[in-house]
Amino acid sequence: MNSKHATPLRYKVDFISDGQPIKRESVLCIRDAVAQNIAKKGYVLSWDKKYNNVVSDMTVTAQWTPATLSVKYDATGGIVSNGSKKVTYLGNYGDLESPKRDGYTFNGWYTAANGGTQITKDTKVEVTSDQTIYAHWTANSYAVTFNADGGTVTANTKTVTFGNAYGELPTPTRSGYTFAGWWTAVDNGEAAPTTAYGGYISNNTNAYISKSSAVPAINTNASVKYQSHVRNVGWQNTVMDGALAGTTGRALNVEAINMSLTGEMANQYDIYYRVHAQNYGWLEWAKNGQNAGTSGQNLHLEALQIVLVKKGQLAPDTNYGGIISNNKQTFYSK
Repeated sequence: MNSKHATPLRYKVDFISDGQPIKRESVLCIRDAVAQNIAKKGYVLSWDKKYNNVVSDMTVTAQWTPATLSVKYDATGGIVSNGSKKVTYLGNYGDLESPKRDGYTFNGWYTAANGGTQITKDTKVEVTSDQTIYAHWTANSYAVTFNADGGTVTANTKTVTFGNAYGELPTPTRSGYTFAGWWTAVDNGEAAPTTAYGGYISNNTNAYISKSSAVPAINTNASVKYQSHVRNVGWQNTVMDGALAGTTGRALNVEAINMSLTGEMANQYDIYYRVHAQNYGWLEWAKNGQNAGTSGQNLHLEALQIVLVKKGQLAPDTNYGGIISNNKQTFYSK
């Protein structure tokens, strides 16, 4: 037999997917077959056997594996520990991140920033490509309590919503004072969602107290003698009967004071006073001529509180009037 006229051996290679034939190829012996280019959304394709170096008839079956997808978290203003997770097509999403956002309550993950479909750990993954899910939030509501700080207010509480304006606030009244606004603390403070304290400017009392400002001078109208320590000047002479203690027009602030009662009043009462000193805060109560404040540190007084206590009665404590002294000393000298 003349071998040069022999017919080359060929083999049949059948490709099938989901039980259906998709291609039959006649392949020369020890040659490679070529698979059909097929795809299926949500799945990754592989074949159950190799189809190169074919030496016999064969059937090759498509195997479909659910795709692994990436889900990205968009916390829409909140914070999450992990920015994404892996899920499997047609599987459940599983445990999801719990985001945090100040002033808001988390309402769940959704397929859109506004509206959309909620995604939970039991939701089936039906997307066929990477996905972003969005946190939905509800702004918290808070009850604001109004502390009139010695005054009278018609409405004691009000409900406000985080991120929104406080809206109309009640106006308290207090005999001898002009209302100066609501604050988050008895001394200084800012707007807050819990308790608001009434701030006042005295119309006719012994000391002028101004939020976040230096005390330039002290003027009293009681049976009291008093002495001030002025920046770059030092201790001034003791004055009384409503005389000015300090300076005016020189931008030299009062840094410390001492006060004491005179005459019959000194026999019946003790005078307690404490100051709010720059960088220190509220100092401890001074009494009957003790120094209160600082010297040699260029720190001005920012506020002054004075209390008359009848002899034999308890002295004011460190939390008097809702103001807490955060220092153990009445006076700091460099």
